[in-house]
Amino acid sequence: GKLGGRNDDNKYYYGMMKKLDSFHLIQRIGHQINDAHPRKGKFMTRLSQCTFTSSKEDMDALESARQQGKLTNLSDKEKKADRLLYVRRYISDDVKAIVAKVLLLLQTTIAQDKSIKKQHVANGDPCKNMAKSHDAYPLVAKKVMHV
Repeated sequence: GKLGGRNDDNKYYYGMMKKLDSFHLIQRIGHQINDAHPRKGKFMTRLSQCTFTSSKEDMDALESARQQGKLTNLSDKEKKADRLLYVRRYISDDVKAIVAKVLLLLQTTIAQDKSIKKQHVANGDPCKNMAKSHDAYPLVAKKVMHV
């Protein structure tokens, strides 16, 4: 068959609705943001925090184990490594709350984009022909809003 045609491998799936899981949604948004942008990492972390919730039971057990082992002066990097290893994350059943968090994150990021650009203009930077890695370049561009 021709490229993109319905052959034996994919005709079973023809016409089926494809659902996007949360990980791939976050990745799809991330791919629309330039990797060189200085605020991308923080934005992606916050987007993940909007979607996933850490298990309170696991967090309490981890904190208890740290106190019992007298591990109270860990660095942030060590605490993060422990959380990634010992704390389960899940997606809440409250879909409206997740959507509200994501929309709030987008709104605050867009406001931050405008504020940063305004500051640069006020300091004499015309903000024209900016590199995508420039701090005043918008993190949330139109193409991100269409994902």
